[in-house]
Parts: sequence; C-alpha cells; structure tokens
Amino acid sequence: MLGIVGELLQEAWAVQQTGLALLEVADALNEHQQNTVEKIIEAAERFGSLVTEMTDFLESGSPEILNVSLEMRTPITAVRGFAELLLMGITGPLTPFQTEYVMFIEEAANKLGVLVEELFNSVPPWSDG
Repeated sequence: MLGIVGELLQEAWAVQQTGLALLEVADALNEHQQNTVEKIIEAAERFGSLVTEMTDFLESGSPEILNVSLEMRTPITAVRGFAELLLMGITGPLTPFQTEYVMFIEEAANKLGVLVEELFNSVPPWSDG
C-alpha cells in the first residue's frame, strides 16, 4: 500500500510542477488560462495534503483512511475538469507547447484516479469494534 502512496505523491508533485512551468511562461497565457492553471496547482496541492493525511492514518491503522480516500477524488476531478477546459479552448487557444503540458497534467490526473481506486480497494474493511 505504501508503494501506491509514493506513486500518488510523485504524480501530484508532477502535476504541480507542470502547472508551475506553465505559469513561468505566463506571458503566453491569457488571464483565464492563468487562473485555470492556478486552480490546477491548488487542487494538486490539496491532493498532496490528503495523501500525507492518509499516510498518517495508514500508519496508525485508523479507519479514517476510507474518508480520506473518498476526499481525494474531489481534487482529482478538479484537475481533470480544468485541464479539459484548457484543452477544449474554453479559456482561449493554447500553443502546441502549452497543449503538451496540459495533456501531461490530464494524463497524470487520470493516473491519480486509478491509483486512488487501487488504494481504496486495498484498504482492509474496518470493524466497528
């Protein structure tokens, strides 16, 4: 299970770094695109925090891990949704370079979703007492 946690942290970090790289060329992004990329970064940071919280629950054997696993889906959905908005051109056209970065973010978010499902399915059922 801890292997999955490491992969989750790695992918969340990759999404954050890719978003930050996009912001470094912010002069090539319009205001709506910049705001959308900032939301992607915020969602990835929230996801990373949830992974850290989940790790604490894993180590303590707390059943709260189930709640955290469910909460992790929200930022992943946000990252996917914002990436889709960018790719569809809703916020304005992207350059080929920007499109490549946003496609990477979308792929990473999809991988995060799969990893969260794997983690959720590997969590032992907790008894009430």
